[in-house]
Amino acid sequence: PWATMQAAETLSILEQEDVRTKAASLGEIMMGELREFQKASKLVGDVRGRGLMIGIELVKDKKTKAYATEETLEVMEEAR
Repeated sequence: PWATMQAAETLSILEQEDVRTKAASLGEIMMGELREFQKASKLVGDVRGRGLMIGIELVKDKKTKAYATEETLEVMEEAR
């Protein structure tokens, strides 16, 4: 019962604060900015997502789409 009450309260807060609409709106802004960044970047091969769940594909070469494994690890370490 306790977990059910917590889940119901969480859903109620998400609904009250209109989190879904806010995430969709912010996601559109973020995707637009990241797509502009992609144009200027040699490393960003693709940007995709929905709402604020966004993925950025890093590549060594935009034509071959070869993975930029080392660069990705560097970005992940820096982000951490």
